[in-house]
Amino acid sequence: NSSSFRIRSSQYSTEQDWYHDALVVFEWDAKEGASYSYSFSGDVRDVPDDIPETAEGSAKFTVGDDGIYYFRLRECIGDSCGPSFIRRIMKDATAPEAFEIHVGRARDAFDRNTFLSFFTTDETSGINHYEIAFVREGQEPAWLVASSPFVLQEEFAGGTIQVKAV
Repeated sequence: NSSSFRIRSSQYSTEQDWYHDALVVFEWDAKEGASYSYSFSGDVRDVPDDIPETAEGSAKFTVGDDGIYYFRLRECIGDSCGPSFIRRIMKDATAPEAFEIHVGRARDAFDRNTFLSFFTTDETSGINHYEIAFVREGQEPAWLVASSPFVLQEEFAGGTIQVKAV
């Protein structure tokens, strides 16, 4: 008779995405009469011991450094603890490296239109994509997904261009 757990976190809602929150709360459906042993670390091999920490269905941690962390949970009934279940979180609160936007025009490329060139790196999670906005006075920026090089069209004239790495 084995149990399985759905370990949830509202701050880190999926295991596939990077988040920046320092606080993480894990929740699961606690069974009456059971207690729980858990571990939380950056080592995927770290396994909780046989000494229960709580009978509640939640555990809270502060995540320090950027990186990948693993919460492991074991259900204990009496003196016997079952297998551990794992929930991964990925934290990246450090912004990508600063970068410059270069403006160019090539005689033989992009139909002689002006283009922007940009590139940066992110040490922990990498760059998912870039977004570009054309900001005109008195208007909120409308961010569009973009890639480099980005060819400027006439409708983008008369404002400030902003590029951000995500």
